[in-house]
Amino acid sequence: MYLKSLGLEHFRCYDRLDIDFGPGLHILVGGNAGGKTSILEAIYLLASTKSHRTAQDRQLIQWEHDWARAGGQFETGAAGSVSLRVTLRNGKSATNTDGPAKIVEVNSVPRRRFSDIIGQAAVVLFGPDDLSLIKGSPRVRRRFLNAGISQVRSAYVDDLMRHRRALRQRNECLKRHASERSQAEILCAWDSQLVESAASVSQAREEFVQDLGRHVRTIHQALSADQEEIEIAYDSDLGKAVGRSEKRDMMRELLERSFDRDVALGRTSRGPHRDEIDVTIGGQSVRSFGSQGQQRTAALALTLAQAQVIEEWRREAPILLLDDCLSELDEARARKVLELTQSVQQVIVTTASWDRLLEEYSSGARVFDVSHGTVQERGADAG
Repeated sequence: MYLKSLGLEHFRCYDRLDIDFGPGLHILVGGNAGGKTSILEAIYLLASTKSHRTAQDRQLIQWEHDWARAGGQFETGAAGSVSLRVTLRNGKSATNTDGPAKIVEVNSVPRRRFSDIIGQAAVVLFGPDDLSLIKGSPRVRRRFLNAGISQVRSAYVDDLMRHRRALRQRNECLKRHASERSQAEILCAWDSQLVESAASVSQAREEFVQDLGRHVRTIHQALSADQEEIEIAYDSDLGKAVGRSEKRDMMRELLERSFDRDVALGRTSRGPHRDEIDVTIGGQSVRSFGSQGQQRTAALALTLAQAQVIEEWRREAPILLLDDCLSELDEARARKVLELTQSVQQVIVTTASWDRLLEEYSSGARVFDVSHGTVQERGADAG
């Protein structure tokens, strides 16, 4: 899988940009705030309908404009050529009252559900902020799981949305239940939906983490020169249940046992919304006891392992985006990262500084100079 072309209009610092890509290694070179990361952000948006940098879509729209658009032509092994486009508009709409309207299109056909575009192209991104994958809250690691699974299992997106809706509605009922006992019957209706969706979400996450663990151990050994052994584990309220049927039974039991507590809290206290990934080196938590170097290496290993699991499940490698992360590593680890990406059909790397390592790998790469809304390919007349 690879991105063949990318087009941007009024997106971040780009008034208009058209780039032709292709298979292989691509290096985007330029100073900070020059627009390199915005290109990766647009590619990630097309694959996931979301930015990896902000939850506010309006921030993607260029200043003094009321709309932005990103479009890409992807070549995939399963579906052939696929055209994806996301249009963002400022102002209120019937479906989005808090921000810009978002329109997603697949092969020029508008889609009502965002889940129809997610998974059409698979993208894995690692950037400077991804140290939060280790140091951040459990929500960051749940988001990591969601991003990986949703690109390979379309049903997971629907299961996740149903779970979030049932959880939100159940919590609303819980807040009212203390004074309105009649809400109990309504609560039971949401319990049923929550049980079903929770079992599906938990099962998918468990399977993903199992495969992730196998790959992350091998990758981390390579990155750490066999000096350290990493382990990851799926920490879930439903983790001891085997299969969807047992997970449904356990979730139902957990809701019944925690009912009085949930009423007192006004929220649901058990379920996949509390899931966590435990990451340890030598039996100790990397989050609590790891050095910053260990944390960065662990986060990078998790991301590269995610790419390999996606490749296994989809039977084709995702596009790999590395945002200014090589400069944070010593040369040996940076070299190993580039070696580990050899099986990926397309890798796009950003960097603020050109060093000996990139010079070594640039002979087989396409290099683009990026500066304040302009992109010029080296050796080309226009970019």
